[in-house]
Amino acid sequence: PKSATHRAALGARASMVVIHADCDCFFVQVHRRLDPCLAQAPLVVQQHNDTIACSFEARALGLQKRMRPGEIRRLHPGVTLVHVPTVELPEGDPELHAARAALPPDAAMPEKASYQKYLEESQQIFGLIRSHIQASCPFEVASNDEAFFVPSASDLSSQSGGQSDELEDAKQLALKLQAVVRRDLGYDVSFGCGANKLLAKLASTSAKPFGVGTLRADDPAFERIPLMRLPGCGMGSNTFAAVMGALQRAATAAPPTLGEVRSVLGAPALRQLLGPGLEAMSRGVDERAVAPWSAPRSVAVQMHLSGSKLEAMGMAARRRARGDVGRSPQYYYPLVPGHGGQFQAVSRAYLKLLARELLQRLESHHRLWHERPTSLVVSWELMGPPITRRSASVQLPPLSDQPTSAATSLVDLAMKVVASKLLLTKAQAGGTDATSSPVIMLGLQATAFQREVKTLRSFFSAAPHAASANNDAPAAKRAREAPKGPSVDTAAFPVTSGSAPPAHSTGDRLLPTGVATPENSSAGSLGPIFEVDVVDLLSDED
Repeated sequence: PKSATHRAALGARASMVVIHADCDCFFVQVHRRLDPCLAQAPLVVQQHNDTIACSFEARALGLQKRMRPGEIRRLHPGVTLVHVPTVELPEGDPELHAARAALPPDAAMPEKASYQKYLEESQQIFGLIRSHIQASCPFEVASNDEAFFVPSASDLSSQSGGQSDELEDAKQLALKLQAVVRRDLGYDVSFGCGANKLLAKLASTSAKPFGVGTLRADDPAFERIPLMRLPGCGMGSNTFAAVMGALQRAATAAPPTLGEVRSVLGAPALRQLLGPGLEAMSRGVDERAVAPWSAPRSVAVQMHLSGSKLEAMGMAARRRARGDVGRSPQYYYPLVPGHGGQFQAVSRAYLKLLARELLQRLESHHRLWHERPTSLVVSWELMGPPITRRSASVQLPPLSDQPTSAATSLVDLAMKVVASKLLLTKAQAGGTDATSSPVIMLGLQATAFQREVKTLRSFFSAAPHAASANNDAPAAKRAREAPKGPSVDTAAFPVTSGSAPPAHSTGDRLLPTGVATPENSSAGSLGPIFEVDVVDLLSDED
């Protein structure tokens, strides 16, 4: 333990401890906060034909993520299922009208799962936590329900006056933060403390629900942690299968612990199987730094579509909830470039939904960082085989100060990309009939942010250069009155880790580090229709 004198000399400098905050059953807690009648009852959160969260009461019945909602209803009729909020184009929208005219009568109109409420609640939770530590501390929001931060030495020394070691002081700080979040917001958050990100996350996982844990690499408890807790070593991963093969164990056998793996295989063999980074993690060593508080490099939204005609299970669930059981089933129809006018009309409707959400997030980004994007990346996936992912970028001119007109401008830009890249003849595509493959993902990503010369209060305020060119006195006045520099607005707290991919990225996390990790998801488990929101992809809810 460091002396009190040494600790005091460090002042606001970072400590050698990482704290991991992880919301317990985050999606479930959000819905229970919206509807207190759902408290204590077994609760499952559904997104179309997929399960994304189960309450602890539901888990006690054997329910888990990725189960089909229909199976849950059949096995446990008493379990309550709630659907992720969805957004649709408003009646009278020209893109909605065109899509209805192009599709068969039983077609489900384009809709999108909306994670806006989850994002807002996440922003409040982590904004509150951040307000209780030194502002200069590294604070990395890893997903909508978890964050890592490094408290300052003064944050820790204030817990015991420098009489305890840093890990014990970190635990006391976490207990106070836990109480503050429950008191002020009503959310249960578990915390873990360790010398690095890995140990902190393992400690919080072991402390669930609503606990605070600490973990050291030399603790006996570390030896008993299952291998599948390491990132990239989930039971469905190739890495896990390789280790089980090296141990000569059946895939259905009990997962080995870190202590077992190291003692049986030895460091050289384990390094060959896992790679040097994961082998080091198996010893409790993690060199990954906690990212500093900074503006994301991009803001992105995307949605996955059906590759074939499929019943709109989510719509059926919502009709049952309303007591509307007499209507005929509705179906999602595949989006196929070769279907000409239908493809263009329905594509515009989907892109309009994405554009509306992207603008909403850009407004939140602007409130905190006073930046505007100058490039738009359009991305898509074709069903194949094989599944192919492509993207193209276009320059993003200044948008209208009217949200509706701005959304239409984004759709027009995106459709130019789609038309030039997807609506190709067989000869133009190099002999490959690309127009027959259904589109199973569409995404929009705003990048290349530039800071405003004159800070405006709203993203939809007239652009600074437009105000001077048109002698727009009201816009100029707003610019003069707006606060200068980045403000700490907890209502606009962005997801800073994972939501900032470079424009050329090609993965499902949109994408600093790769596709969704094997222990959390797999392409086959998501089902043929599963709309993916960037916040959902980042979630690692336990």
